[in-house]
Amino acid sequence: MVVEFFNVRQADIKPFLYLRAMSKGYLTAEDYEAAFHGIELPQGPIELGQGATVPDVHVFLDKQITILRTGTHERVKEPVRWRLDRLLEIIEESK
Repeated sequence: MVVEFFNVRQADIKPFLYLRAMSKGYLTAEDYEAAFHGIELPQGPIELGQGATVPDVHVFLDKQITILRTGTHERVKEPVRWRLDRLLEIIEESK
């Protein structure tokens, strides 16, 4: 059954919410898992910023994605997203 609200079909809601989340920078744990899947991860230590060093990238990713998956407040998730975005930038720069 397709329900329409303001000319938006129910089937279109999920992609719309995803695009809105992307525009605000709110990627999910699954989005980050997909982003890191199949890419060659650098060997540690990796410096994300001044005073932020990642000694083991695999352990770091596991912990950060777990926080995104289980965190209940956006205030907790925001710095995690920054760190994961920064790691993706570092990987892109090294190519």
